[in-house]
Amino acid sequence: AYALMAHGGVELAFQQAASFAHDVPLATGLPVAASVSFYFEVTDIEEFHAKTKRALASTTDLKLAWYGMREFYVPDNNGYILGFAEAVG
Repeated sequence: AYALMAHGGVELAFQQAASFAHDVPLATGLPVAASVSFYFEVTDIEEFHAKTKRALASTTDLKLAWYGMREFYVPDNNGYILGFAEAVG
């Protein structure tokens, strides 16, 4: 359900739609055309999440993902999902 490709500091992650929707409920019911999400690594994720949540009503809760990242997601104005994360430990 998930694959990661990396080359020269660039990573591309591929995840089946149903699996992604399970991990990120914002993706439930999106049309196939909106099947791209962008994932950004940030520092001080808790502060960034608090600021984002004050500005955007549709921010997900901060959670620890199975792959060791604390993360949250927001939809953008074009229907894509933006993920923000920080490595744990």
